[in-house]
Amino acid sequence: MKKKLTTCSLKVKFLIIPFVYTIITIILLTIPCCSNTIAPPYENNQHWYRINEFNGMDVKGFKIIKEELYVFGSGINGGLYKTNDGINWKKIVLPSNSNFEYGVSAITLFNSDLLVAPAQSINKRLGKINASGNVNLIPIDIPIEISDIETINNTILIVPGRSFGQYQMCIIKPDSTLQIIGDSLYTNPFVEDECYKQNGIRETASYKLIKKNIYDQYLLSAEAISHFIALVDTGGYNCFTTKGLNYDDKYFGAQDLLYHNDTLFAATQQGIRYYINDFWKMYKDTLPKHNGTLQVAHSLAFIGNKIFIATTNNGVLYWNNERWEEFNKGLTAIDEKLEIYPGISYMIAFNNCLFLGYSTDKVWDYGMRGVWKFKFTN
Repeated sequence: MKKKLTTCSLKVKFLIIPFVYTIITIILLTIPCCSNTIAPPYENNQHWYRINEFNGMDVKGFKIIKEELYVFGSGINGGLYKTNDGINWKKIVLPSNSNFEYGVSAITLFNSDLLVAPAQSINKRLGKINASGNVNLIPIDIPIEISDIETINNTILIVPGRSFGQYQMCIIKPDSTLQIIGDSLYTNPFVEDECYKQNGIRETASYKLIKKNIYDQYLLSAEAISHFIALVDTGGYNCFTTKGLNYDDKYFGAQDLLYHNDTLFAATQQGIRYYINDFWKMYKDTLPKHNGTLQVAHSLAFIGNKIFIATTNNGVLYWNNERWEEFNKGLTAIDEKLEIYPGISYMIAFNNCLFLGYSTDKVWDYGMRGVWKFKFTN
């Protein structure tokens, strides 16, 4: 026999139901997983660690060629190394003469050979390493400090590094003659997108060449010349738009360049710019101040679609759903209490890992050297 509900019992039920809903709502709102933030992109036992092969190396860069990662630099353990898995490293033997005594500053592929530029390279020669490991020097003395090298067919582009008094880009032509081209651009740091050819030359400092398109043009990241980016080919320097950039961007320059999903990204002061519809936009948001200081993004890398940035003294940052957050577990700090980290010059993603390169390039020299690695397992 069914029990009848009295008027009193009905009133109690209607009073309890809203109360229960209220309690459930409060609980749901206080559960952390329901907030707007997301968990860090690593497990609790994951962290950065130093790769012993490179202790003391003044890293000059990373480059991926034919699915192998190369790291090169000068000083202690300077030279050229490569890996196909990010774990096992092979040191490439270079001539023991004075040409490579200080290490390596840049590499690229030249036809089927590996082209290698020596560190402290003024009046030194490029080397070509063939498949058998034999090294032949190109018999042309290079009159500049080399930052990066790339090739257009059988022509070699050589761009100047971060050394005072550098004004020229060098080109080795297919007939093995050297052509020197001075920077001939003027980019107005105060006016948006004002750039033109000039008769004079400006001091040049650069970090990276990356290929722009199939028409054999390259983008040159620039610092001291205040162009932010210059377009270069075998004819020399050409203007590239600065629409969307401010004075600080042009003053600090593009510290790193990267294509991700066919979009051009540039690391610069206060953050990352990306290029879309002939306009530079800030990616996500400006970098947070760290201990009251503005940050310069010196390098960037993507793991999947998650972006990571190497900074001036805030270590590594990544975009966590709605803000920049630190990604420094395992890195050595200069000041543990204030969480100040030595500046990082280079970063690259390879085989589901991130690699950091510490050096005297781009950053104040805190004495930090070597390569650190973070392996993602999720």
